[in-house]
Amino acid sequence: MARLLDQPSARAPFQKGPADPPQPGESWTSLEITPASFTLKVGGTYQLQAVITNPEGEVANAGHLVAWSSSDAGVAEISARGRVRGVARGDARLTALYQGKRARALVTVVGVPDDEDFPEPEG
Repeated sequence: MARLLDQPSARAPFQKGPADPPQPGESWTSLEITPASFTLKVGGTYQLQAVITNPEGEVANAGHLVAWSSSDAGVAEISARGRVRGVARGDARLTALYQGKRARALVTVVGVPDDEDFPEPEG
């Protein structure tokens, strides 16, 4: 089930044991994006987490090391560090690539509610 992320500062949960930061040439066995699916409002942003696992089962955040891409930048853009921005209604597949490993997440971007839900500020 997708979660609606409407807080710009929301962060994905990360609850596995940490490893030392990845070093050049170090081997990693898997790559995962958290969350795997989520809903975002048009204009909203969210920071994805890319987590890699080493052969010992330890994990490390690798969001700054992976190559990020979006299947449809007209729906959701993603920065070089994994920050997603909702552009227009629709679905987009977000991909992280690291050491030949690929992980994907699905974002559903929903429209902004009617203006009546956002009254003009007084004063």
